Amino acid sequence: MNKQVVCITTAGRTGSNFLCDIYVQNGFSRFRGVWNWDFNAFDKPDRYLTFQNDTYVINNDTLEKVVFHNHDARWLPHISKDKIKVILCFRKNKILQQMSQIVWEYVDQVLDDNTKSKTGPATAPNPDYTDPIEIDKLYVDPRQLLNGVKAITEFEELALKTVQDNQIDYSIIYYEDLFSDKQSDILQELGIIIRTKPWFQKSRFQARDIIENYKELL
Repeated sequence: MNKQVVCITTAGRTGSNFLCDIYVQNGFSRFRGVWNWDFNAFDKPDRYLTFQNDTYVINNDTLEKVVFHNHDARWLPHISKDKIKVILCFRKNKILQQMSQIVWEYVDQVLDDNTKSKTGPATAPNPDYTDPIEIDKLYVDPRQLLNGVKAITEFEELALKTVQDNQIDYSIIYYEDLFSDKQSDILQELGIIIRTKPWFQKSRFQARDIIENYKELL
């Protein structure tokens, strides 16, 4: 059954932005930043999504197909359950997932705004910018890494419990499967297809190149 609203829930660094992009290619309106229980979802400061009469509305226009990128494990729909689909984006290797998060935050801190304007964000790097960029190695405290992995695991457990306890239609998609030969089967099961080449690009800042004690942490 086609759903009016798709909520893509993730702790981060799971390819969820790629999946959102595919939904947009299939006629969905995308809204970013479902951060809290009231979830004031938005993609621009002056465009707020509201709920009324069992549907979603923006600027008084009713939206039939909406996709959220969500980082709140407790999120619940404010519309009929038969209209909502939750996709839980997880990653099998949570150590690499947390390393990716650490590197993303580190690179964002050390690069100046001028360089970042050329490289693009970590979630959508600019493939045309190939100039070398020197970044100091980063030592990662093993305790910091393990705390991050624990937080990811707790997030996933809570997100799964939330949809199960509230009997919401959901699917679990793993990063490792989404970017493998299983991709077409996954998209087909979700009822979407890639209509144009997605903007998704692999980040040029990889944990194995930046984290000084990468092999030790593995």
